[in-house]
Amino acid sequence: YLCDTATYSVIISNTQSGAAKNVSFEINLPPGTQLVKGSSRLRFPMKGSLKTISDPDSINPFLFVYKSANLNSYLKTNGIAGYYDTTKDEYQVNFKLVTNCDYISGSYLSYIATAYDICGNVVSTNGLQENPLSIVGAKSPYYALLSINGQTSLSGCGGVSNLRLKFINDGPISTDTADYMFI
Repeated sequence: YLCDTATYSVIISNTQSGAAKNVSFEINLPPGTQLVKGSSRLRFPMKGSLKTISDPDSINPFLFVYKSANLNSYLKTNGIAGYYDTTKDEYQVNFKLVTNCDYISGSYLSYIATAYDICGNVVSTNGLQENPLSIVGAKSPYYALLSINGQTSLSGCGGVSNLRLKFINDGPISTDTADYMFI
C-alpha cells in the first residue's frame, strides 16, 4: 500500500581468501521512497542478534552508503574475514523504506557493495537489483529499453557532450506527458 513501510535485509559476504577492508554498501532508492530514520540494524557475527546501528551516510536523497568501519568495532579494525573464517565472513544489514505519493508501483532499489584489500585496492564490486516493490491495486509502469551512444563521459565544466538516446517502450502501458529522463 502507498505510504506503507517495507523491510529489506541484505547480506554482505566476502568470498575471497583474504580479509576485505573498508567495505562500502550503497543503496540506490527509487523516487518516492525514503529510508526510515532509526531503522538500520546489523547482525554480526551472523549467529548473533540484530543490533541497532546509525543510519547510513546520505549522499543525496536517493543514495545512501553504509561503511563497514562505521558499523562495528571488529569490522572497523579487521574488515570482513575471508571465507576461511565462516563466523566472520559476512554481515547482515536490515533497514526500512516507506513509499510516498511520488512512488511508481513496480520500481525497484539497487545495491552496490565494494571491497578493498589491505593496500586499499578495489578487489570486488558487486551490484544487485531488488525485486520490484508493487503497490496493491496500482498498475505497474511500462518497462523500457534505453540505449546511449556518443561520448562515454560527460563534461561537467561547461563543455559540450553529444549523446544519442534511444528509448523503446516495452509495455504493458504507454508513456505519457508526465514521463521524463534525468541525465
